[in-house]
Amino acid sequence: MSFLNDLTLQQIVTRGLAYLLFSSVYLSVLRIVNQIGDKRSHTGGSLAAWGLIMAILFRAGWVLVPSHGTRNISGRVRQALAPLIASACLVAIIPLIDLLRPLAYKELNPSLGQFLNILFNQIQDISVGSAILCLLPWPGLPGAQIVLAMKQAWVPRFRTLEWPAALVLIAIMIAVFDPVWQQVLLSGLSLTR
Repeated sequence: MSFLNDLTLQQIVTRGLAYLLFSSVYLSVLRIVNQIGDKRSHTGGSLAAWGLIMAILFRAGWVLVPSHGTRNISGRVRQALAPLIASACLVAIIPLIDLLRPLAYKELNPSLGQFLNILFNQIQDISVGSAILCLLPWPGLPGAQIVLAMKQAWVPRFRTLEWPAALVLIAIMIAVFDPVWQQVLLSGLSLTR
């Protein structure tokens, strides 16, 4: 885990703030989409402590969305569309952040403008990585709702797999993003010896 030595306090703070902004936008969109045409209240999901840690370390985090089923067809359509719409909203925010950069430099003092520029970069990086990660059909991730909308019988199985799947996802992210593990994996996959 040599990448831990490379993290600065500024990166930890800005990535943490970027994750909080990402998750608040993502969860708000999930809640709005799930409440359209439905009188029941949906929580839409919650922040994930591991998602925050992974966002700080690897610039891609996730939110927890409990596996749930719905009986009517409109509920299933909302359930399947909610993660897609939320990820699309995150990707749509990225160009809007670029419009804020000149204002940050022009209207604020230089040190605050520079901090906001770094924060804007982190928001954009985390939004892209997290939007892609949240679309994976993995238990506990929002993308699993797409699969569960089509196959309601899997809801109990997905509920029991949420924690083990989160641990496997963390292990995969460490193996893929950590430079030391990358070299171990690549040397093991080498065809020439």
